Amino acid sequence: MNRNGYDSEAMNELIHKYLSGETTPEESREVETWLSEHPEEEVKLQEMEGVRSALRRSVENQPIPSELREAVLKKTIGSNLIPLEKSGGRAFRPSYLYGAVAVVLLLVIGWFALQSPKVDPSVDTPVIAQELKSVTEVLRVGVNDHLRCAVTFYKGDIKEYGIEKMKAKLAQKKETLEEDFSALIPIVQQQVDEGKLVVAHKCSFGGRNYVHMILQSEKGKISVVITRKQDRESLSDREGAVATVEGIPIYQANLEGYKVAGFDADRFLVYVASDLPDEANLAMISAIAMPVKNVLKTI
Repeated sequence: MNRNGYDSEAMNELIHKYLSGETTPEESREVETWLSEHPEEEVKLQEMEGVRSALRRSVENQPIPSELREAVLKKTIGSNLIPLEKSGGRAFRPSYLYGAVAVVLLLVIGWFALQSPKVDPSVDTPVIAQELKSVTEVLRVGVNDHLRCAVTFYKGDIKEYGIEKMKAKLAQKKETLEEDFSALIPIVQQQVDEGKLVVAHKCSFGGRNYVHMILQSEKGKISVVITRKQDRESLSDREGAVATVEGIPIYQANLEGYKVAGFDADRFLVYVASDLPDEANLAMISAIAMPVKNVLKTI
């Protein structure tokens, strides 16, 4: 109880009556005395005035039902309930009314949400496509693994893994390449005449995983590289194809002193990188393009 004989709930009710102009002269004096002893309430309520004014402006400018407009402008936060001036021009806004105005805000926001246009899931909405990486950027993915693994790590003569070990390596699960790629080994063995398959494994470089098969030739190392496509990467229907094999466009470039050719295989990108002449490098990837793509479709 406060010194005027009112507990908090009773004082809140009395303030409500006061702001509605329903108090007796004696009750009005009690309220004014209480407010003079609680100046922090006036500070809070002045802040609330900004919220009230903004809400009023919003409601006045929006096409909402007349019943809701009336409640917002006059009954709930109108001049009768929360007057702009009272008792010598002082703006009194009891803190317990914050909750009431919050409810009104939710009411108005909820009404607008219900009126928002509904999206028909059966209608396709246009999607702004991200710009694809350039063909050169996509080809660089293949030559990077060739440089890091075949040229640097397997520098010099390579001890042959053996077919069974290579199949086991390509069947192992590795992060984003958990599938069994061992069916690719006989394709590379049979279709590439330029070198002998000596290494087949899964490796990681630059934040991505690769299936990597290395062939040793008299003229150097040859890499057959496969990796899962990432965002904005594609070698399908791009300009600059140097050849088309059974409907598969092949792209080729000279990067970092090596020839790298590549094609798109649905979820994967396939590359051949070497230091052989352009024609020889292109011939190798052309020979494996369709059979490799067919295997990757099953993975």
